[in-house]
Amino acid sequence: MPFLMAPSRTLADLYASLNKVNEELRTSRQALPLATSKLANGSFAAGNSGKPSRDAALQRRALEAKQSSLRATIRAESNHGIRPLDIRDLPDEILCQVFTHVRGAPYVEEADGLECLRYTAKDIKNVRLVCRWFCDVSSDMLLSFLEIDITPESILRVQEISQHPIIRKGVHAVKIRMQVYSQFLAESLATFGAYHIGQLRKEIRRLEGLREWSNIEKDIKKANLIIAAWAALFQDASDPFYTQDERYLPYQVLFKEAHEEYVGRGKSQRDIMKNGAFLRAVRAAIDTMPRIMGLHICGGSWFDNVRINFGILKSDDILRQALLLPMAFQETERIDVKEHRLLLEMITKLPCGIRTEAKPGRNGTKGHEPLCYALQLGRLTISNIRVTQPWLEYLCDSVHGSAVQITLKDLNLCSGTWASVLNYMRQNHNANEWFLTNPAGAECDEFPSEEKRRIFGNPRSRSTDSLSLAERYIARYPDSTNPLAIAEDVE
Repeated sequence: MPFLMAPSRTLADLYASLNKVNEELRTSRQALPLATSKLANGSFAAGNSGKPSRDAALQRRALEAKQSSLRATIRAESNHGIRPLDIRDLPDEILCQVFTHVRGAPYVEEADGLECLRYTAKDIKNVRLVCRWFCDVSSDMLLSFLEIDITPESILRVQEISQHPIIRKGVHAVKIRMQVYSQFLAESLATFGAYHIGQLRKEIRRLEGLREWSNIEKDIKKANLIIAAWAALFQDASDPFYTQDERYLPYQVLFKEAHEEYVGRGKSQRDIMKNGAFLRAVRAAIDTMPRIMGLHICGGSWFDNVRINFGILKSDDILRQALLLPMAFQETERIDVKEHRLLLEMITKLPCGIRTEAKPGRNGTKGHEPLCYALQLGRLTISNIRVTQPWLEYLCDSVHGSAVQITLKDLNLCSGTWASVLNYMRQNHNANEWFLTNPAGAECDEFPSEEKRRIFGNPRSRSTDSLSLAERYIARYPDSTNPLAIAEDVE
């Protein structure tokens, strides 16, 4: 039972006040019908009977409000003395009753009034093994979703998880974020500065849109101060517009240190990408997780770091974190062409090696084996990346013959057309389920939003239970035609 603190005099006073209010309420409810009684013909009594009725109703509402307030106060005061309890607080005597249901043999002494049972070693062992089994099963709840970044630190964490015999069994889904530290930004302090000054100016424009609802003048002044401090690093001291304020120094030191760390992180990342260490470590780790159902390969987006992006002016620590964020895959204009090609190659190779019991070439097209290892995965999702038509065709060949459900979400097509991609997917459709959500690039950028939703469905309310026109075409539904080809003809 809960352990209650001794009632204080305050609590006793509250109960006394509540009793008094309850009595007044009972009295008012008994008197109220007399004031609002009807005449025989159904009309209310004339004269001044209406005013007393309204006064009585108002008085009753006031008493009910006071009653509710007193009850809430009493509840809050009472809970101060109650300790939250759970199953671990049950006394041993009650828990032991659970195990007495195991059938045992009575002792001889039972004839003397001692109701005792003796249990075999097998029964005792079974009970203890069941308890241990419950412990192991509940351990699967420790980590069900695993996120992996292309960093040495992330590799170490994944390896530790994969080597833990209990934690690894609970992982059901893995998300791999293909975000890179851009060589373009790392090549010079000026390039790094130009990019982040631009990001701060975007934040100022966002804040200016909030002037009507909140006081953000202080944040805007701070943002302008930081921009001036960083811009001063790239100005010539002989420039007549050159200014150097003592307030600039902390932000300039922070900026230089962040750039130096960014360069180091980028070098470490490129090393593990080029020598294959990242691919080997991730594939080997995932292969030790027996209950993996889904793999999500994501290029990242601005919303992945929304807390940092919205908080860069709150503290210098968050500002530093923003300077050290890797580049999202969609920002390929700031990613080296070789880096982009390497990332696309890694995406097709990542599922290779997962569930090695799926033999290479068993169901796949010759020369396109890598993703055939994903046969044991239930779902493969690829999102937020810039792709080409040949790469998407290679993806189709790689998964041909498998029963994996493939979702392509927020992909931006850099070359080729989506109409041709749909045709290729339809021609190579076998056991796969394809879902396309909010594609961009090529002809999709020319369609009105209503037409795009008509073809691909509404990205905010998509359901795998119903297929869009594009997905019905890929799945070879009867009488289905390429909706993009039709849309082009209409235009």
